[in-house]
Amino acid sequence: MDDKTIRRNLLTNCILLILCLFIIPATLFLRWTAVTMIMGGFAAIQIFFICLWWNRKRNYKPRFQNKTYKPK
Repeated sequence: MDDKTIRRNLLTNCILLILCLFIIPATLFLRWTAVTMIMGGFAAIQIFFICLWWNRKRNYKPRFQNKTYKPK
């Protein structure tokens, strides 16, 4: 993956995390505990993916670009 794709995925996961964190207080106010737990699970998944993409962004390695063909 190139740096542009990693940055786009990181930004997408950050936006989804912010949306989940905005929905959680609203569902708590309306006393929808099941939806609150589901949104908390989605937020945890987004945090995991943010950590994953952030690690790939920090330790970027170009893959499949500098491979040389070695015949047997």
